[in-house]
Amino acid sequence: MAVGAFSRGRTADPFGLLFANGGVATTFVMTGTDVGWAARHKARSVRKPKGVWINWATPLTSPNTVTLRYETTDSNGKPSGTLYDANATKDFTPSAGWQFVQFDVLPTTARTVGGRYCVVLITAGSSTALSLRSSISVNTSPVAPLTTTTASTRSSFAVVSAAPICALVLDDDSIVTEGMCPYAVSGTTQQIYGTRAVGFEFTLLAPAVLDGIDAGAMSVTGTPSDLLAKIYSGSTPVSGAVSTNLFADILATSNTRQGRLLFDSGPVTLQPGTYQAFVQQSNTGTVSTNRYNLSTAVAVSADLIPANLAMVTTLDVTAGSVSWTKTTTETPAAFGLIFSELPSGGGGVQMPIIINL
Repeated sequence: MAVGAFSRGRTADPFGLLFANGGVATTFVMTGTDVGWAARHKARSVRKPKGVWINWATPLTSPNTVTLRYETTDSNGKPSGTLYDANATKDFTPSAGWQFVQFDVLPTTARTVGGRYCVVLITAGSSTALSLRSSISVNTSPVAPLTTTTASTRSSFAVVSAAPICALVLDDDSIVTEGMCPYAVSGTTQQIYGTRAVGFEFTLLAPAVLDGIDAGAMSVTGTPSDLLAKIYSGSTPVSGAVSTNLFADILATSNTRQGRLLFDSGPVTLQPGTYQAFVQQSNTGTVSTNRYNLSTAVAVSADLIPANLAMVTTLDVTAGSVSWTKTTTETPAAFGLIFSELPSGGGGVQMPIIINL
């Protein structure tokens, strides 16, 4: 999305931040019969749901049938027991990890924009081991998970103060969250040593002035060298976009090590284009026993990673032609750009902005 003028803004992906900073999904045990889980949300379009993405934890042993239903809500915000459309139901067998469950026949009823709906799961029998990655601990009311052990009595569903882990696939094949969480697990731990660099790629639609790079969810192993934060355009360094940060200073920060890495020579003006913002070690001869570790988060779909927050890595940032590898479903969510000036009007930067005064 394009943004207008903000002061001291930074990019962020709130759900991704939770997982990158060590957040763990809350699981809901569904081994019994008539156990129910629901994800309440508000429709953002009239489009019809084609199916849903959910995530099952391991171990998953001898799972019995589960029924997926897409229901309206009652006056108390609980599943009403009434399908929003007669086609919006499906019996299926759970499988570990992310699972897409699609209705056999596409619903024909348009949703009401702003209307509240529930993705509902109900167990039809007992399973040996069956746990849903249900939610992440952040209140996103009115979006919320609801749970019960007696799903046939819809009034028994109780709201959990959390964000449900779920995504919808609509009739145009778009994948949306409508306020739900698209992450279920943390990503890989990226190791920063030697010539390795990790960051994200972003695109500017108009000139902008940057103060530096926000880098977080980092830990330290051994005794790495100083941490450099830079911006490149492909293989070309952006003049002045360098921040040198002493290891001793970083070590003294809290365990989360969220650093405001301001450029050494002051703010830098970037012209429209595509760039890579990243961190590396100052000593490119360091080995893996002396490194920075960067935590990331993985979404169910690249379409649900906020624009321009997909992770990029390279094994050799010193190469004459830097080869950047982009992982579209993974984000270094605790990374951001520190803006001192963004253009007003139509242009801007294609990513979410949080004011961070």
